[in-house]
Amino acid sequence: MASLHSRAFNSAEAREEKEARIKASREERAKKLEKLEAEYGYVSAGDEDRVGWLVNFSTTSVTKNNRVYSAVKCYFIAEDSTNFKALAFFSPYFYLYARSARKLPEISNALQKQFTDQIEKVEIIGKEDLDLKNHLSGKVRHVLKVSCYNVQDLMEVRNFV
Repeated sequence: MASLHSRAFNSAEAREEKEARIKASREERAKKLEKLEAEYGYVSAGDEDRVGWLVNFSTTSVTKNNRVYSAVKCYFIAEDSTNFKALAFFSPYFYLYARSARKLPEISNALQKQFTDQIEKVEIIGKEDLDLKNHLSGKVRHVLKVSCYNVQDLMEVRNFV
């Protein structure tokens, strides 16, 4: 019994250590990228409305209020030939089908209880099932849309399901 407890403690300890290493690595990469972007003249647009041509984009993770969010970093060339960048936050999601639509609220509650730190929201929405032979009839199938804070959280929830 004692060895089981110590293994669980070591597992939790190892997970916390891994998360700390990931966080430190993420912060180090962000600082390097920020420096490189500044060298190429890409300054943040902030809250200012600007018009420009999109020349590149990349996915990224941004830490706000001790939570990691997924975002797309977009790089632009403005009308006056200056460079700027902007962040667009998004919530990665996946759809979950259930055999019975009546079970969806139950499944939703269970997922939200199990993954309170990973799931941002769960919605029941109607989707047209294109796999049906008569998919043009407009018949709607109810599914769960599970939205997470970042891709890592999404993968954790999806692998559990």
